[in-house]
Amino acid sequence: MKKIIFLLFSLLYLCIGCTEPERRTLTKQEVIENAVQEKITRWRTSLRNKCAEDVLTAAGAITDSVLIARARLDTDSIPKPLRPIKPEKPEVKNPKDTLPIAPLPDTLPD
Repeated sequence: MKKIIFLLFSLLYLCIGCTEPERRTLTKQEVIENAVQEKITRWRTSLRNKCAEDVLTAAGAITDSVLIARARLDTDSIPKPLRPIKPEKPEVKNPKDTLPIAPLPDTLPD
């Protein structure tokens, strides 16, 4: 008797366990609402990403301008030295030897 009761409960358990749960079908209105919600979510995400990118671009421009202004203020306060003055041309002195220049002899001694 116990075996029969055990067998019946086992069969009942298997029948209940093997059946698929009822699937709830979505209505047309619910499908439309889900699609609209998904589209709104994607739009908000893209808008947030674009706003974040715009903020970073503006912050970068402000940072660059501040760094450039600081660099211009921090330039060296010592002025550049003036160009040196060119010295005067020296006086050309004539050589002491005043003999006229003669051509070299054509023949050389052997």
